[in-house]
Amino acid sequence: MADQEQAPETAPEPTAEQRRRRTRWVPVQVIRRSGQAVLAQIIKDGSLRRFYIPASEVSAKGVSEEALERSTPYGIAWAEFFDDEEFGQRVERELRRVNIWTLDDLALNTTGAATAFLRSERDNVYRLIRRVKETING
Repeated sequence: MADQEQAPETAPEPTAEQRRRRTRWVPVQVIRRSGQAVLAQIIKDGSLRRFYIPASEVSAKGVSEEALERSTPYGIAWAEFFDDEEFGQRVERELRRVNIWTLDDLALNTTGAATAFLRSERDNVYRLIRRVKETING
């Protein structure tokens, strides 16, 4: 009998239970519910991020990384409006800390925005103080 080529074996598709066990969950804080969607907040790389996520994707465990990747970001990416990327990221982080996410938030909270700008530069103020002290004290 002639040798017959055998089809390569393929791994079976994972079961729903196997997929659920491998799912990585991200803790979220639900800010607001509106119909079928929630506005959720996470902390990623030390920065606040908000997303619109289908309510059905949010559980007591949080939200899956897959669902988070498919979600719609909330708020303006403030850093994109600055030539200096590092400075823009610092300003964005501080604006979010004072709850400024949208243009309306910015227009209604100019004092908070000014505070955010000052906070984003505090490291430069500390560096200035240190350099002046080093110069004066030799």
